Amino acid sequence: MKRSQELFELVKSLSKSEKRYFRLQSSLHALGGSNRYDRLFEAMSKQKEYDEAALKKELGDLHFAFSKNYLQQNLLASLSSFHAGAEEAQLLSALQQVRILYDKGLYTHCHKLVLRIKKQSLATERFAITVQAIRWERTLASASSYSGMSMSSLDTLHKENEQLLRRLKNTGVYEDLMGRLVFTMARSGVPANSKGAMKVFREVIQHPLLRSEKEALSLSARSQYLTIRSIYSFYVEGDRRKAYGFDKKRIVLMEKHPWQIHSAPADHITALRNFLITCISLGKYSEAEKVVGKMREVPKRYGLRLSTSIMANIFNQSYLQELSIFINTGQYHRINALIKELENGFRLYEGKMKRSSERELNYTIAYIFFSGKQNRKALAWLNRIIHSRDQQTRQDLVCYSRILALMLHYELGDQEYIPYLLRSTYRFLKKRGDLFPEEKLILDFIKKALKARGRPELAPLFNEVSKKFKALSGVPFQGTIDVIAWLEEKAK
Repeated sequence: MKRSQELFELVKSLSKSEKRYFRLQSSLHALGGSNRYDRLFEAMSKQKEYDEAALKKELGDLHFAFSKNYLQQNLLASLSSFHAGAEEAQLLSALQQVRILYDKGLYTHCHKLVLRIKKQSLATERFAITVQAIRWERTLASASSYSGMSMSSLDTLHKENEQLLRRLKNTGVYEDLMGRLVFTMARSGVPANSKGAMKVFREVIQHPLLRSEKEALSLSARSQYLTIRSIYSFYVEGDRRKAYGFDKKRIVLMEKHPWQIHSAPADHITALRNFLITCISLGKYSEAEKVVGKMREVPKRYGLRLSTSIMANIFNQSYLQELSIFINTGQYHRINALIKELENGFRLYEGKMKRSSERELNYTIAYIFFSGKQNRKALAWLNRIIHSRDQQTRQDLVCYSRILALMLHYELGDQEYIPYLLRSTYRFLKKRGDLFPEEKLILDFIKKALKARGRPELAPLFNEVSKKFKALSGVPFQGTIDVIAWLEEKAK
């Protein structure tokens, strides 16, 4: 990615509060009007897509590269200042103060500050900072010629450091294992739909650290352990109740230690989202609706000033799971009361949501409209996925979208368009490499249905295909497209 694009994305990522703070800081340094980089900031803020030529035309080509570099430096400095109240930022700032005190030879003051950093960072599992604090303890001991220290004191420091490094490495391994699962699901969807994804899941679960929760040496590692076990139980073993237990335990763990929520609010939102999925899968809809409310109240409940990306995630996940409740309870009409909120949210968080999550929400809205017989609206939302340039993220949903679009065009009688859509869908599925029997069955069915002459030929065809679907096991559409219900309805 070009540096200019990085700067543009940084500008577009700012929240209203961050922008207001930056403008205030900039105004303090402006002499007799706005600075050149201020004008560049305002011009970039107005653009929906990065257009350097338009910026140069508006601001002039002279010193343009310097202005971009200066703006980026000032933005990062402003953000650092804005978020200085965060605990980790305070600890890092305190480490800088340690260096200043040490350089001035104020070792007693320096040692007191090091001990405070060590205690605070250890309590909130910021082990990398704790390791630096211990290094400073050693440096200060050496600077004072180890005055007042014994060999046992040095041994204690060594053991503390070794233990911290072990806990840091342990937590890192869990994060790596979790990252493998997230990466695989973002690319391929649920493991049941991909042999490659299933292989990754099985490799992860066989890791020695997944044998027992006791292997996790920190609260963060325990949280990752519970998440991995939940995902595996849910998507591979199909044991929803077991997954529910892991998810609930993780929520309780975080709420018991709220510093985890303050230091990693995005992880808490993910934990609530996973718990929502298991609640809905078990039919615990009342509990699920309460969790939706809890998710939306996170900023207020914990007094958090969240980034735009995290707020976008709260929007995405809370509405996605609320819509899932509508689907599972057959209350498709309830989306009509939410559609304005959804459209406003898409506008507000455009480009801020994860592509995979945004795609899932798009598909879910389309599916509800399809289930509620609002076919044109369903197609409009599906087209956001089908006509997107990115066809790699959540290929499973791209596939479902294309097949559901075929069903919708069939419902709407768009017979001239269907042959083209059939060919493009077939090419897409073949290119993906895994053309499942169920996918081939629905594509072949629509081909035949187009050639059928009236209901006398259609009814038996619907019945025949419906029986074939019922005979298949591990239907990839299950829970995503209720093909059998649609076929049975057409056969009536």
